[in-house]
Amino acid sequence: MKKCFVTVITLMLMIAVSACGSSKNENSQQNETKTETASIDTASSLTTEDSTQDEKKTWDSSLLPGGYKIPLEDIYFSVPNYHETELTGYTEQFSVYNEKYVTITGDGDVKASSCKNAYEVCSELFLKAVDYSSAKEFRIEHEEIVNINGIEMYKFEGILYHELGRHDLYTIGYAFVMGDIACQITGVVEDENQPENMIEELKNVVNEMAKSVRTVQ
Repeated sequence: MKKCFVTVITLMLMIAVSACGSSKNENSQQNETKTETASIDTASSLTTEDSTQDEKKTWDSSLLPGGYKIPLEDIYFSVPNYHETELTGYTEQFSVYNEKYVTITGDGDVKASSCKNAYEVCSELFLKAVDYSSAKEFRIEHEEIVNINGIEMYKFEGILYHELGRHDLYTIGYAFVMGDIACQITGVVEDENQPENMIEELKNVVNEMAKSVRTVQ
């Protein structure tokens, strides 16, 4: 009788130990699965975030390594590595001497109701800023309304006419409104020979600058 009792007790202990070991293994596998899932979720989150950041940057940073911010406003541009000069409180110039330049015109006090209205306002300020070169007016040969990164822009292309008989200069630009602030990017080839390669280079720079307009740095 005692032997039977001992045998039963032994069997019960063996079953209990076996069940305990199985439970530990299951818990361990569940924890490993949770850890792997968490790692995958984290990696997926980081990949999505990096992808989103890449998608936001739509311009060619190799052409535009610098940056400019309209004073006191959250309006940012990427700009070429040209010599920077403040022409007026409203217009900043980035130039390669006697070859080409781009300007950014805009200020919190300069308002506009549409991108075409922004062109009218900013062009007047631009012409005043570059008055030293006797620039009189834009003569637009091509114009269109374009949407770049959700911003409606008035794109214009033509020549900058001079009243004192100087050679006319190839010009390209974009005017737009951020909030209610009028802004304009203007590119001009100053070289009197107006070389085609320089015109193409300026086009690329100005087009990429238009893509870089944003409200965060």
